[in-house]
Amino acid sequence: MRKNGASEKVGRGKGLEISRTDSHIPFMAGRPRREGAIGKDDLINLQIAIYTCKSLEDFLEIT
Repeated sequence: MRKNGASEKVGRGKGLEISRTDSHIPFMAGRPRREGAIGKDDLINLQIAIYTCKSLEDFLEIT
């Protein structure tokens, strides 16, 4: 955020502006907004699962 309270915009490409403060992906309308950060325990559990699974299908079944 800027000092005046306005959200900061980042220009990329030809006229495309992406807000740094809004992490919502508009073209994925079914995806809910994240309410909080992923906890450290959850990240560790995901890392254990991904390193112990033999395939992506196994990982998706477990998680």
